[in-house]
Amino acid sequence: MTSFLMLGAAAIAVLAMAGSLLVSMVSIGSTIYHGSIAAAKWEMTGGEITSVTAEKACGRSGQRREVVVAYRYSVNGAPYTNDWVGFDVDECASPREADELLGAYRRGAFTNVFYNPDNPAQAILRTGLKSETYIAGALSLLWMVAAVYWAFRKWQRIQRRVMT
Repeated sequence: MTSFLMLGAAAIAVLAMAGSLLVSMVSIGSTIYHGSIAAAKWEMTGGEITSVTAEKACGRSGQRREVVVAYRYSVNGAPYTNDWVGFDVDECASPREADELLGAYRRGAFTNVFYNPDNPAQAILRTGLKSETYIAGALSLLWMVAAVYWAFRKWQRIQRRVMT
């Protein structure tokens, strides 16, 4: 009887962990998604890339690189600088992403800058989301649903055994 209760407690703990992880993932994903959607409606102005650097290795493996794309732009005659590429661009880029960013932005090149009309200091170079972001979100959600389903089914089996 005690082992059944312990298994039930374990199933409930797994369910609670899965639920809290799901809430965290949805919160982060929602912030990226809604920020990117809002940025697609921001005003656009011209800007100039002032520097592009691939700095120190980052991440657990040390294979990823921190790519910094700095740029300047002006809104209504007021100058601004920024280094935020987009909502969907990881600051600690994989080698492929780092090479793509280094190839896409060159020092001295002119580029479109999307800025928040309510706060022109908030700007990005890219709007929208990569397809990988949608795929990762869908797979994460599927994994979380499977974990919650497994924990719930385990809890039901334990409840049936305890009741008989």
